[in-house]
Amino acid sequence: MIRTISSIICCLFFTFSFAQKGQIIGEVMDQKSNSPMLYVTVSLHNISDTSLINGVITDNQGRFKIEDIILGNTYLLKCSFIGYLTFYKKVYFDGEKTINLGEITIAPSVELLKGVEVRADKPMVTYEIDKKVVNVEQMNTTLQPPETNFEIMYPYENGKFVLAIDTSSNMNYKMDSLQLASNRWIKY
Repeated sequence: MIRTISSIICCLFFTFSFAQKGQIIGEVMDQKSNSPMLYVTVSLHNISDTSLINGVITDNQGRFKIEDIILGNTYLLKCSFIGYLTFYKKVYFDGEKTINLGEITIAPSVELLKGVEVRADKPMVTYEIDKKVVNVEQMNTTLQPPETNFEIMYPYENGKFVLAIDTSSNMNYKMDSLQLASNRWIKY
């Protein structure tokens, strides 16, 4: 008795699983040139929540074939390609196992984009095999002379030259353990 019931359940399961699958076939064409379009994404979505069910890309002749589709449902077919308008179509799977959609034409998108400006800055420091190169074009190293008179002094201390600029004001410059304060050098 148990053997009979299990065999009936298995037969029903296999019958329903194999009998309720279908396929969609078609061809995607370019509207402008009327030539087959290669590598177009063709996807089948659930009509209620647009979740993806299955998808393929077109072959060299622009043909596609989506298999293993459950019969008795309504689906949304979507054909998309970069630079073209997306094509949508409702597909009803009532009793046919194969639905041939024939030629589907998609039109080029005619959006005019604004110009794009690409900028690249040279890096401040680049390392080559045998040297380190510093790009001085980008450095803000210009020395503006002050509005009042100035003098440049080169004091000599412990075998090093130290450069300082005096602007006849109370500005202090600290360089190499020396400080310039009101035209006098003070050692730290």
